[in-house]
Amino acid sequence: MNQLINFAAKRKKNIQVEPYLLENTFNLVMEGKKEEYIESVSNGLNRLISNHPDKIISAAQLSMIPSAEKLNLKQILTLETI
Repeated sequence: MNQLINFAAKRKKNIQVEPYLLENTFNLVMEGKKEEYIESVSNGLNRLISNHPDKIISAAQLSMIPSAEKLNLKQILTLETI
């Protein structure tokens, strides 16, 4: 989390971060199941958006960017947009 906060601070952004774990996604990456991983992360991001409609959701890991882009929602940020 500190790296993300420092990254944002260098861009003169003050962010408040609350991490959420998307369960069972790490195993999919390690097994090379890219499509299943993207689908699982997309579903997890959708759940977070539904449960927290007033917050901006950030996909902080580079491997999550395809899932975030798949959703094509303004509520999701990637590091590239901070």
